Amino acid sequence: MSDETQTPSDTQQSVPMETSVSTETPEAVAPESGAAQEQTIETAPTESQPSPETNAESNSAPTKPVVVPPPTPTQNAPVQPAQKDEGFFTVLLRKANEVLFARKRAKLEKIIKLAQKKQVISAREAAVALRISDSTATRYLKQLVKENRLKQVGPPEHARYQTPTS
Repeated sequence: MSDETQTPSDTQQSVPMETSVSTETPEAVAPESGAAQEQTIETAPTESQPSPETNAESNSAPTKPVVVPPPTPTQNAPVQPAQKDEGFFTVLLRKANEVLFARKRAKLEKIIKLAQKKQVISAREAAVALRISDSTATRYLKQLVKENRLKQVGPPEHARYQTPTS
């Protein structure tokens, strides 16, 4: 038979196909977590090294390497935003707020102790005991009611407060 009388299937078999098999060795990358250490890269053997599994398939189609993709950052751990260096003023402000919050908590605890001792207290009694204004004492007492640490007794304009267990 001459080349002119070849069938289309004969010409397709004689055309060499390009394969993208890399001969470079993969570089080692330091894993970020324990899950990344278990990961391996598997490559199918090339035509020069046929294996028993691919002998039957080597004639039909060229082999391509099988690469397991690295895990995405969402699989390992949640991504934390990059922290900026905090300035002097930010640090100072945070420390000052912590001190003020601690003082306020101490005053609230004194109000609770006073309410347990006297059974029922008013905003005026709390203000005198803590040396704060009446409006501040009222605000503190309302906060304690909101936290269910005190219970309001009587109408709001003449409110008295007691501990919930009393």
